[in-house]
Amino acid sequence: MDSRKRRKLSKLARFYMLENGITDKDVRFDVVEVSREGINLIKNAFPDENTA
Repeated sequence: MDSRKRRKLSKLARFYMLENGITDKDVRFDVVEVSREGINLIKNAFPDENTA
C-alpha cells in the first residue's frame, strides 16, 4: 500500500468520523493481505497520516 493510498484512507476515515460526530476516538488501520499462500492480517499497519 503506497503513501497516496494511505493518505486517501486516512482522509476518508477522518471525514466519516466528523460526519458521524465521532471526535473522541483514535483511528487504527488494519490491512488484510490475501495471497496464494493465505491470508495475513496486519494490525495497526500505518498511522493516521492526516494527524501524524
